[in-house]
Amino acid sequence: MSVPATPDAALWRLVRAAYDDGHPISMQDAARAAELGYVQGMVVYGIGLGNVGRDAEAEGWLRRSITHGDPMGSVALGTLYLDRGDLDEAERVIRPVAESGNAGAKEALAEIRQRRAARR
Repeated sequence: MSVPATPDAALWRLVRAAYDDGHPISMQDAARAAELGYVQGMVVYGIGLGNVGRDAEAEGWLRRSITHGDPMGSVALGTLYLDRGDLDEAERVIRPVAESGNAGAKEALAEIRQRRAARR
């Protein structure tokens, strides 16, 4: 993806580094990117919100990213459900992305299967 030709090009680069490589980004920058409509910003901000226990807000931003077709948003939302112990909802969100070949989603689906097996 190319850098938008806007004054926010520096913000875009920060978001892409966080999204692609896990580089740190401030919550303020992630929030700004999400609010500007950067789909990857929605994912990064949603993950950040989840990391600080603001799960309802995280879920909202991750769902928005999913409506834009972002597979990482699906994996992140599924992981949020997985962390809550809601294996059915985690699988519902993650399975379509795993079936499309996404490696992260396949790993998350394997984790769901392991947790289900451990419950038996």
